[in-house]
Amino acid sequence: DGEPSKLIRQDRLTAEQRLGKTLFYSANSDDFPLTGSNWMSCVSCHSDGEVDSLTLTTSKGPRNVPSNVLAFETGVFMWDGSRDDFGDYIHTIQGEMGGMSDVDPAKPYPADIQKLFDALEAYMRMPDAFPVPLSPYRTEDGQLTADAEAGKQLFEGKAQCITCHGADVMTDSVKAVNGNGALTTDNKDFLHNVGTVSPTDTDYAGDARAAFTNKRERGFYDTPTL
Repeated sequence: DGEPSKLIRQDRLTAEQRLGKTLFYSANSDDFPLTGSNWMSCVSCHSDGEVDSLTLTTSKGPRNVPSNVLAFETGVFMWDGSRDDFGDYIHTIQGEMGGMSDVDPAKPYPADIQKLFDALEAYMRMPDAFPVPLSPYRTEDGQLTADAEAGKQLFEGKAQCITCHGADVMTDSVKAVNGNGALTTDNKDFLHNVGTVSPTDTDYAGDARAAFTNKRERGFYDTPTL
């Protein structure tokens, strides 16, 4: 009858997850307000949710693109730990992707805008959307190789990497919480100045979404997961 034939009986993604995946990968579309002039999407920088080995010049200074793997389990967001809620990424959408210019970040989101953030989060939280890469330093039954075991002893012992890269997710950023145990940008105890500040780095005055309470001093960084 001239109609397209379905190749799958049922989409394994829920409608919300499918919308989130579409938003993550699609830039050239007038259907959604994320992409401004229809040329940049999430995947433009976060290549398949992974790192792309590039360093970009941002308003805060040079930054390399972090991975989206376990992004919701590794503490506060951004290299300076200045975001504690996924909805804070409206500042990336407005400032870098060119979308949602008519949305006021300082106010609660309209239902149609919140729906898009919820969908993106639903997709990114899928365990197999951006899975943890398999280690080449494990045996077929999952045990550490001899070299990896020696590295583990150094990591947890003499080298003391575990001081910052601790917990199951290998970062102390998960400890940046308030008295109720919720992530908060107010807790700056787990930002570290390790001497890698760039001459072009700047202080951060905060943003409207956080009522400008998330100020950051140049040179202090959130511990990335390993």
